[in-house]
Amino acid sequence: MDVIYTVEGYYDGWRSGACTLENTPMFYESTWEDLVDGPDGEPLPHRYLLAPMSTEVLGLVLESDAIWQRWGGKLHAGPAVDASNPGLADDRRRQKELDEVIRPHWESAEWCRYVELEQSGGLKDPPKNGLFWVQWKEFDFPSQERFGELWANRQYNS
Repeated sequence: MDVIYTVEGYYDGWRSGACTLENTPMFYESTWEDLVDGPDGEPLPHRYLLAPMSTEVLGLVLESDAIWQRWGGKLHAGPAVDASNPGLADDRRRQKELDEVIRPHWESAEWCRYVELEQSGGLKDPPKNGLFWVQWKEFDFPSQERFGELWANRQYNS
């Protein structure tokens, strides 16, 4: 089993974040194919493009996620938190620093694996201070042309 560590984008399911594949830290990005009906009229499964990241970058991503989780917890507890800024006042400078370090890794990532979410503990529920254990089903990586279509059609982090 592998792990979904973070959910950076969410829309009717996980769209982007950090995970593992075969115990290797990865960025994941939804292909959004699940919003299209297949030949049988049923929605296609959730599929993702994955790119490896170093354990150092994963540590930064997890630190960034912890800042977001603290802010989200306070935001949902009451109106005393600035809803326009994902980070408590004490965390904002560090959040900005993390974003500046993580973003180039995301933008230069080598997207090289194509997977479908085969098994999950709760696809519709974003993680809350925990991890989701998942099983991926891997497919052959799309042709350059198909990869270009999938990448162009993604809706988050573009």
